[in-house]
Amino acid sequence: MGDNSIVGAVATASVNLCVSNSILGTSSNTWIIDTGASDHMTYDAKFFDELSSNTHDPYITSANGLPSPITGEGTISLTPTLSLSHALLVPNIHCNLLSVGQLLNTLNAYATFYPTHCSFQDLKTHETIGHGKRIGGLYYLILPSAPVRDRVINTVQSCSVKDKQQIWLWHRHFGHSSFGYLKRLFPSLFRSCDESSFKCETCILAKINRTVFPLSDSKAVKPFDLVHSDMWGSTHVTSNGFHWFVTFIDDCTRLT
Repeated sequence: MGDNSIVGAVATASVNLCVSNSILGTSSNTWIIDTGASDHMTYDAKFFDELSSNTHDPYITSANGLPSPITGEGTISLTPTLSLSHALLVPNIHCNLLSVGQLLNTLNAYATFYPTHCSFQDLKTHETIGHGKRIGGLYYLILPSAPVRDRVINTVQSCSVKDKQQIWLWHRHFGHSSFGYLKRLFPSLFRSCDESSFKCETCILAKINRTVFPLSDSKAVKPFDLVHSDMWGSTHVTSNGFHWFVTFIDDCTRLT
């Protein structure tokens, strides 16, 4: 097992962690979805939108008994719909951990795990707020490809977590209305937020249209050369005891 491997349990006050990993080290933007961790943890301060030096616990203790200091606590916005509250900054750890229990509790969501992937959904609207992929026995959070260093950290100039949450809340309350319309209704929420940065997966899927069939000028010249048929059913309300009906339309005469 290499230096990048982490096998153990972390337990100090509210911090409880059990994770095994041997394939990390490729990206600081990698987050492990951990069902055993009671707190979100990261070693990179660049993730935080808001960071405070006040923490409930001074350190965490790894399986080998060595303490790792907690140097900060704050909020991390990974995606427009996925915000991590009370995340811990632990510089001595070598991976980013997403606590499933804490995420479901703070966002009022539920998780579904499959052999190859997992998903997080809002408990009331059932809207998908996050995805994960299983690699090498662990589930990893799927995030945008933009590097962490490109994120805007200054909370005065960037969209605050509170404003984001309010914008998403009103977006759902108004039946998934456009963010441009919400900006006209609540201009104060968009003082530091760009409406074009909000992408709703439900709205995108709802606007997808199936490609129409091309127009055809061909027509049968004789009756019964071409007959169109369609079947409908089954229905719970029967007519003369039948649950299905079928139609036949002659292409030449258009008789049914």
